[in-house]
Amino acid sequence: MKKNLLVILVMLISLTFRMEAKVIDGGTVLVKTDTLFSHPIILKGTKLSFAIKNLKRIYSMQVKGEQLFLTFERKEDWGPEYMVSYQINRNGKQLRYETEYGKHGKNTYDFCNPVMFLGANDTLCVAERSFGDIFKVIDKGRLVRARDYVVGMNAKVPYAIVLEAKDVAYAAPHKYYFLGHQPENGSNCILYADNTTGTLTIKDVIKPIFDKRYPQWIANHGIFNYSKKYKTGVFAFDVCPGIDFYSMNDSNVVKKTIKLDKPIFKTSLLTQGDFYNKNVNYFVSLSQSDDYVYAAYRGTKYDDMLKLDRQNKAKTRIIKFDWLGNIKQVYQINDMIDIISVDKVSNTLIGCDGRQIFLYNL
Repeated sequence: MKKNLLVILVMLISLTFRMEAKVIDGGTVLVKTDTLFSHPIILKGTKLSFAIKNLKRIYSMQVKGEQLFLTFERKEDWGPEYMVSYQINRNGKQLRYETEYGKHGKNTYDFCNPVMFLGANDTLCVAERSFGDIFKVIDKGRLVRARDYVVGMNAKVPYAIVLEAKDVAYAAPHKYYFLGHQPENGSNCILYADNTTGTLTIKDVIKPIFDKRYPQWIANHGIFNYSKKYKTGVFAFDVCPGIDFYSMNDSNVVKKTIKLDKPIFKTSLLTQGDFYNKNVNYFVSLSQSDDYVYAAYRGTKYDDMLKLDRQNKAKTRIIKFDWLGNIKQVYQINDMIDIISVDKVSNTLIGCDGRQIFLYNL
């Protein structure tokens, strides 16, 4: 009898662990882009000169006051990303190099693929995307291990996941939300990592699906951010014209979707290598202040955007939302912007086209 009770108890624990949060439909708002983008505020940027030897591509940015942190790839490398900081000189219109992070000796680093995010008290943190180690940026060039993890080989997981945390957000001490990925052709999913007991436990929160007919990871590719102040997550789709807001608590998730027109991606190309070149890219970057989300929206095929950029006709819209999903303002940048970062102190926006960096006053 005791053996049977033990088996039942183990089964109940397993079921409780595997149970996803209840998702409540908070409604869908349809917004027509011809109306939304009819009267934007035009932002004129100031190009900030800087130097990175053998720069191939800038992948992410985090602005904090007068400091700008970058992750990037060099031309001679395939895969590894590096992290550096600059001092923003607004009057001189330049970025003054400060230091490189995570480097030991000539070719030894703390990480291969750094993911930057703000931790407790807005402390800049770095997660190693593939191995999950978290570091705190203490001062110039110095990282300290937080003895915390987002993903890991020994973590308890609800199902098989790829050991990768693409976007990371701090929720509470030793607790993080991150954008993960199921193996093979599975979905991208928002996961919750809890390391409060010393044993990393990962739970499923929600799988962002724009269209239930296309749950594959390539169709629900996007960007994730989270506000611990409002306990709300946001997921912006790349190849679908939509953005989701998730009000989160321990037992349920209230989902609100803002759809901008109908998706026009070609389903026949879902598994082909040129998928992103042949289909429209919608949301390409997210940033946030305490009370707002800023989403960079393209609405153009990548190949077409490159042609417009060469003709100086490219346009990137920045849509400002509150954390309830209400649209508060639309800005327009007459350039092909890939990455944005907003500084809540100076009310400025840093934009990057992949190689050049621009400063905009909001």
